[in-house]
Amino acid sequence: MKKITFLLLIFVIYPLNDYAQCLTATHGQLPSGSAFILNTCNSVSKNTITFEGWAGEYSLVEINNGEIYQFNSSISTDYITISDNSGSTALASGTTPVTWTADFTGNIRFYTHTNAACGEQSFGRERFVICGALLTSKDFSFQGFKYYPNPVEGTMTLSAQESIDEVIIYNMIGQEVFKAFPNTLSDEIDVSNLSKGAYFMNVKIKGASENFKLIKN
Repeated sequence: MKKITFLLLIFVIYPLNDYAQCLTATHGQLPSGSAFILNTCNSVSKNTITFEGWAGEYSLVEINNGEIYQFNSSISTDYITISDNSGSTALASGTTPVTWTADFTGNIRFYTHTNAACGEQSFGRERFVICGALLTSKDFSFQGFKYYPNPVEGTMTLSAQESIDEVIIYNMIGQEVFKAFPNTLSDEIDVSNLSKGAYFMNVKIKGASENFKLIKN
Protein backbone atom coordinates (compact mmCIF):
# COMPACT_ATOMS: atom_id res chain seq x y z
CA MET A 1 0.00 0.00 0.00
CA LYS A 2 2.84 2.44 0.83
CA LYS A 3 4.43 1.80 -2.55
CA ILE A 4 1.17 2.52 -4.36
CA THR A 5 0.67 5.73 -2.38
CA PHE A 6 4.21 6.88 -3.21
CA LEU A 7 3.66 6.30 -6.92
CA LEU A 8 0.40 8.22 -6.83
CA LEU A 9 2.13 11.18 -5.20
CA ILE A 10 4.74 11.22 -7.97
CA PHE A 11 1.98 11.20 -10.56
CA VAL A 12 0.12 14.03 -8.85
CA ILE A 13 3.08 16.33 -8.14
CA TYR A 14 5.18 15.99 -11.26
CA PRO A 15 2.61 17.21 -13.80
CA LEU A 16 2.50 20.49 -11.90
CA ASN A 17 6.19 21.00 -12.66
CA ASP A 18 5.52 20.28 -16.33
CA TYR A 19 3.30 23.38 -16.46
CA ALA A 20 5.57 25.58 -14.36
CA GLN A 21 7.19 27.17 -17.43
CA CYS A 22 6.15 27.85 -21.01
CA LEU A 23 8.92 28.07 -23.61
CA THR A 24 6.74 27.54 -26.70
CA ALA A 25 6.12 30.35 -29.20
CA THR A 26 4.03 29.29 -32.19
CA HIS A 27 3.58 32.95 -33.09
CA GLY A 28 7.32 33.65 -32.91
CA GLN A 29 9.02 36.87 -31.81
CA LEU A 30 7.45 40.35 -31.63
CA PRO A 31 8.88 42.80 -32.40
CA SER A 32 11.25 40.96 -34.68
CA GLY A 33 14.93 41.79 -34.95
CA SER A 34 17.18 43.08 -32.18
CA ALA A 35 16.35 43.13 -28.48
CA PHE A 36 14.02 45.77 -27.02
CA ILE A 37 15.91 48.34 -24.92
CA LEU A 38 14.27 49.61 -21.71
CA ASN A 39 14.60 53.39 -21.62
CA THR A 40 13.42 54.12 -18.08
CA CYS A 41 14.12 52.19 -14.85
CA ASN A 42 12.54 54.21 -12.04
CA SER A 43 10.26 51.51 -10.52
CA VAL A 44 7.20 53.33 -11.88
CA SER A 45 7.31 53.98 -15.63
CA LYS A 46 6.09 51.35 -18.08
CA ASN A 47 8.40 50.34 -20.90
CA THR A 48 5.84 49.16 -23.43
CA ILE A 49 7.22 46.59 -25.86
CA THR A 50 4.03 46.12 -27.87
CA PHE A 51 0.29 46.70 -27.66
CA GLU A 52 -0.43 43.82 -30.05
CA GLY A 53 1.30 40.88 -28.38
CA TRP A 54 -0.27 37.44 -28.71
CA ALA A 55 -0.27 34.51 -26.29
CA GLY A 56 2.22 31.93 -27.54
CA GLU A 57 4.74 34.58 -28.50
CA TYR A 58 7.82 36.24 -27.00
CA SER A 59 9.74 39.49 -27.03
CA LEU A 60 13.52 39.76 -26.82
CA VAL A 61 14.55 42.20 -24.06
CA GLU A 62 17.96 43.59 -23.11
CA ILE A 63 18.68 43.36 -19.37
CA ASN A 64 21.50 44.42 -17.02
CA ASN A 65 23.09 42.48 -14.18
CA GLY A 66 21.69 43.38 -10.74
CA GLU A 67 18.63 45.22 -12.04
CA ILE A 68 15.14 44.26 -10.80
CA TYR A 69 12.52 43.72 -13.51
CA GLN A 70 8.75 43.30 -13.39
CA PHE A 71 7.28 41.68 -16.51
CA ASN A 72 3.62 42.42 -17.21
CA SER A 73 0.74 41.66 -19.53
CA SER A 74 -2.38 43.83 -19.79
CA ILE A 75 -4.47 40.65 -19.42
CA SER A 76 -4.39 39.89 -15.69
CA THR A 77 -4.64 36.11 -16.11
CA ASP A 78 -1.78 35.74 -18.60
CA TYR A 79 1.06 33.41 -17.67
CA ILE A 80 4.59 34.81 -18.14
CA THR A 81 7.86 32.94 -18.55
CA ILE A 82 11.29 34.55 -18.67
CA SER A 83 14.07 32.53 -20.30
CA ASP A 84 17.63 32.85 -21.51
CA ASN A 85 18.39 34.26 -24.96
CA SER A 86 18.00 30.87 -26.69
CA GLY A 87 14.71 29.97 -25.03
CA SER A 88 16.12 26.74 -23.60
CA THR A 89 16.22 27.59 -19.87
CA ALA A 90 13.45 29.22 -17.84
CA LEU A 91 14.61 31.85 -15.35
CA ALA A 92 11.26 32.86 -13.81
CA SER A 93 7.57 32.24 -14.41
CA GLY A 94 4.12 32.92 -13.01
CA THR A 95 0.87 34.80 -13.52
CA THR A 96 1.45 38.44 -14.43
CA PRO A 97 3.24 40.33 -12.98
CA VAL A 98 6.50 38.39 -12.61
CA THR A 99 9.41 40.03 -10.76
CA TRP A 100 12.96 38.85 -11.39
CA THR A 101 16.44 40.15 -10.54
CA ALA A 102 18.94 39.78 -13.38
CA ASP A 103 22.16 37.94 -12.53
CA PHE A 104 23.79 38.65 -15.88
CA THR A 105 23.87 41.27 -18.64
CA GLY A 106 22.50 40.27 -22.02
CA ASN A 107 19.17 39.38 -23.63
CA ILE A 108 16.22 37.37 -22.33
CA ARG A 109 12.98 36.11 -23.85
CA PHE A 110 9.72 37.42 -22.38
CA TYR A 111 6.95 34.88 -23.19
CA THR A 112 3.20 35.33 -22.69
CA HIS A 113 0.59 32.54 -22.65
CA THR A 114 -3.03 32.46 -21.55
CA ASN A 115 -2.33 30.08 -18.65
CA ALA A 116 0.26 27.78 -17.07
CA ALA A 117 -0.74 25.05 -19.52
CA CYS A 118 0.91 27.24 -22.22
CA GLY A 119 -2.35 28.26 -23.87
CA GLU A 120 -2.17 30.39 -27.03
CA GLN A 121 -4.42 33.16 -28.31
CA SER A 122 -4.42 35.40 -31.38
CA PHE A 123 -5.63 38.45 -29.47
CA GLY A 124 -3.69 41.62 -28.79
CA ARG A 125 -2.42 42.50 -25.33
CA GLU A 126 0.11 45.02 -24.05
CA ARG A 127 3.44 43.48 -23.07
CA PHE A 128 5.47 45.82 -20.86
CA VAL A 129 8.28 45.95 -18.31
CA ILE A 130 8.81 48.05 -15.19
CA CYS A 131 12.29 48.08 -13.68
CA GLY A 132 14.01 49.60 -10.65
CA ALA A 133 15.11 48.86 -7.10
CA LEU A 134 11.78 49.66 -5.39
CA LEU A 135 10.17 46.64 -7.01
CA THR A 136 11.49 44.55 -4.12
CA SER A 137 8.36 45.69 -2.25
CA LYS A 138 6.61 42.71 -3.84
CA ASP A 139 8.60 40.39 -1.59
CA PHE A 140 7.24 42.12 1.52
CA SER A 141 3.62 41.63 0.38
CA PHE A 142 3.98 37.87 0.85
CA GLN A 143 6.04 37.88 4.03
CA GLY A 144 4.19 35.72 6.54
CA PHE A 145 1.72 34.34 3.99
CA LYS A 146 0.50 30.86 4.92
CA TYR A 147 -2.05 28.38 3.55
CA TYR A 148 -2.98 25.12 5.24
CA PRO A 149 -3.67 22.24 5.33
CA ASN A 150 -2.02 21.07 2.13
CA PRO A 151 -3.06 18.47 1.03
CA VAL A 152 -6.60 19.64 1.77
CA GLU A 153 -9.94 17.80 1.85
CA GLY A 154 -12.49 20.50 2.64
CA THR A 155 -11.60 23.91 4.04
CA MET A 156 -8.27 25.67 3.62
CA THR A 157 -7.08 28.60 5.74
CA LEU A 158 -5.13 31.49 4.23
CA SER A 159 -3.42 34.18 6.29
CA ALA A 160 -1.08 37.07 5.55
CA GLN A 161 0.33 40.25 7.05
CA GLU A 162 -1.38 42.29 4.33
CA SER A 163 -4.95 42.01 3.07
CA ILE A 164 -5.45 39.11 0.62
CA ASP A 165 -7.07 40.62 -2.46
CA GLU A 166 -7.82 37.62 -4.65
CA VAL A 167 -7.48 33.84 -4.76
CA ILE A 168 -7.84 31.86 -7.99
CA ILE A 169 -7.38 28.10 -8.32
CA TYR A 170 -6.62 26.51 -11.70
CA ASN A 171 -6.70 22.87 -12.71
CA MET A 172 -3.91 21.17 -14.63
CA ILE A 173 -5.16 22.32 -18.04
CA GLY A 174 -5.32 25.94 -16.94
CA GLN A 175 -9.07 26.18 -16.34
CA GLU A 176 -10.27 28.40 -13.51
CA VAL A 177 -12.14 26.25 -10.97
CA PHE A 178 -12.37 28.57 -7.97
CA LYS A 179 -12.24 32.31 -7.36
CA ALA A 180 -12.62 34.44 -4.22
CA PHE A 181 -11.99 38.00 -3.06
CA PRO A 182 -11.23 37.73 0.69
CA ASN A 183 -10.12 41.37 1.24
CA THR A 184 -8.99 40.37 4.73
CA LEU A 185 -5.85 39.23 6.54
CA SER A 186 -7.22 35.73 7.16
CA ASP A 187 -9.88 33.69 5.39
CA GLU A 188 -11.17 30.15 4.96
CA ILE A 189 -12.02 28.84 1.50
CA ASP A 190 -14.10 25.75 0.83
CA VAL A 191 -12.56 23.52 -1.84
CA SER A 192 -14.56 20.40 -1.00
CA ASN A 193 -16.21 20.47 -4.43
CA LEU A 194 -12.89 20.17 -6.27
CA SER A 195 -11.93 16.77 -7.66
CA LYS A 196 -8.94 14.97 -6.18
CA GLY A 197 -5.64 15.91 -7.77
CA ALA A 198 -3.11 18.69 -8.27
CA TYR A 199 -3.90 22.37 -8.74
CA PHE A 200 -2.08 25.65 -8.66
CA MET A 201 -3.37 28.60 -6.67
CA ASN A 202 -2.71 32.21 -7.65
CA VAL A 203 -2.86 34.69 -4.77
CA LYS A 204 -2.79 38.48 -5.09
CA ILE A 205 -1.78 40.77 -2.22
CA LYS A 206 -1.47 44.54 -2.71
CA GLY A 207 -1.22 44.05 -6.47
CA ALA A 208 1.57 41.47 -6.20
CA SER A 209 0.93 37.93 -7.41
CA GLU A 210 2.38 34.54 -6.45
CA ASN A 211 1.59 30.94 -7.42
CA PHE A 212 1.38 28.06 -4.94
CA LYS A 213 0.99 24.30 -5.30
CA LEU A 214 -2.19 22.75 -4.00
CA ILE A 215 -3.12 19.08 -3.59
CA LYS A 216 -6.78 18.10 -3.11
CA ASN A 217 -7.42 14.78 -1.33
